[in-house]
Amino acid sequence: MTSISFALLLLIGPFLAFAIKGLSALLSLAGLAALISLLVQRKWPEKQAWRRFLWPLALLAWMIASVSWSVHPDALESLLKLLPALVFYAALSFQFGQFEADDKARWRKRYGLSLMAGVLVALALGPWPFYAPGLEHAMRDILEIPRQVNRSIGIIAVLIFILIAYLKPHYPRQSMVLLAATVVVAMLSQSQSAALSIIIGLLAVGLAHISVALCRRLILLSFAASLVLAVPLATAAFEQNWTQKYAPEVVKKSASPTIRSWIYYVYAQEIKQRPLIGHGLQSAKGFSPNGMDDYVQQGLDNDVPKMFIKSLKKPATIAAHAHSLFLQILFELGVIGAILAFMALRQLLPKTESHISKWVLGTWAAGLGTTMFSYHLWQSWLIAALLLAALTRQILLDKDAA
Repeated sequence: MTSISFALLLLIGPFLAFAIKGLSALLSLAGLAALISLLVQRKWPEKQAWRRFLWPLALLAWMIASVSWSVHPDALESLLKLLPALVFYAALSFQFGQFEADDKARWRKRYGLSLMAGVLVALALGPWPFYAPGLEHAMRDILEIPRQVNRSIGIIAVLIFILIAYLKPHYPRQSMVLLAATVVVAMLSQSQSAALSIIIGLLAVGLAHISVALCRRLILLSFAASLVLAVPLATAAFEQNWTQKYAPEVVKKSASPTIRSWIYYVYAQEIKQRPLIGHGLQSAKGFSPNGMDDYVQQGLDNDVPKMFIKSLKKPATIAAHAHSLFLQILFELGVIGAILAFMALRQLLPKTESHISKWVLGTWAAGLGTTMFSYHLWQSWLIAALLLAALTRQILLDKDAA
């Protein structure tokens, strides 16, 4: 079963390139095989191995508790998807830590080759609108080309920093060419989240090369400030119409800032209704506030496109999700959840001044960038992608991971 679980993980390349939504299935199958193997061998981590996860586990406990007051009918279903994913990740992580040095080296090489192949294929597909503009129309009934490629590039913008840390000691020039190619593709692709992620990740790596401690503190400071300022800034930006006054024309045309400003405003106002404990897990998805008519009128008064307002489903919802990591945390988990999220991040960010830590901080920054404004955090494929990124870090970078 040990070989089966990590042989399944070698599918990471094809899934990254062609079927990003299938990452949740890949994690489930590999994790289940690892879990069965551990149960058969009766191997489990000792209690002290969990100490570095005390704050993340406290955050998880709060998320579980929040299901009881969630306003979303599928909150329990979301939790039942999240918990197995975490268990499967933990099983794979612990199983890899138990390998002998030779086995680790063998699986590290295989996994690295698979990941590299997937990244190269995905990067080749990334700029498809430039060399195959008719591809979307031709394959509309077969594949969701734009969404698939955008999500792949968005996740690769996170994984690339781990891959560079793995390759750079042995292939310094080639690794920098790969990083440059990823930056170019992220900018040329239709994925705004990928472009944002890669820029934030590069800034973090640059700061970490000056000082890991400095970079770590700035990430934590930025995260805390974003949580503290999310509601007042969202309110002021909408009420004072900042997007029309200050947003560049290119942003107005490509990023729908007026719509986003309205979405942020509504969630910010609703956070004030239950600031301490929030509305519960999954509540930011398809949220339907009591004062929807008033919010709609405010939106129309502030130039929110009528076509967007008309597209909202009945019962009227704000949007598919909050489109903001910080508003989602505050809306769903409240101030208590925000504090726990900050403490979990503080516990998990690398502290040592090393080659690996510098690039891992880039991974963390890019990961936060990926989730900052684009995705609903509890999508199964996104959870699986982020957990596989954490596992990739262990497999490729931790020589003696346990």
